Amino acid sequence: MDEDEIEAKARQFRLAIGVDDSDWLDVPTLVYKLKRLLPGISYALVEDYELLDPGGRWDADKNQLLIRRSVFEKANRPNADPRARFTIVHEIAHAYLGHAGVRNRSAKGSLEKAISTKIRRIETITDRFAAAVLAPLHRIKPNENAASIALRFGLSKQASEIRADQAARDYRRKNGLTRPIPNSVRKIIDELRYGKKNET
Repeated sequence: MDEDEIEAKARQFRLAIGVDDSDWLDVPTLVYKLKRLLPGISYALVEDYELLDPGGRWDADKNQLLIRRSVFEKANRPNADPRARFTIVHEIAHAYLGHAGVRNRSAKGSLEKAISTKIRRIETITDRFAAAVLAPLHRIKPNENAASIALRFGLSKQASEIRADQAARDYRRKNGLTRPIPNSVRKIIDELRYGKKNET
């Protein structure tokens, strides 16, 4: 699945659950909407000691999302934790995309993820899908910065920086624009061209 397909699938999900015109999504409500969209899926809130992974797990064999109660609560408060929101949508993504087996959202890479190209690819797709559900490209304004994206869509600093870069790249591609040359590269080009350091 390439980037455009992931974005299209995330948009399809947003349309199917009736949130495509929204910026800030109430993430716990997405769990309920997923259950309506895909009957047979269940979810359970578990205590932290019951789920050693830092947030959630998708078990395809049981058709079940497991979410730490503390993560669910952090995502459901007025000043919702961006990482908790992302964790829940990441697990929803595994379910919606039909990923097999047991998938975990963990803060640190597991040995399985480190050695398996297939699992790394699945996790990359799932992260991109989660970001596209939370902050879809069609809702991000041209040249919108990461801080604004974080505030409007409830993403972490890191996720919003990645999403801002993806949105800028998508905008340039759709409008036939080239990426501006960074100043550091421009200085090197000038040094090579003129044979001396440019004092700018």
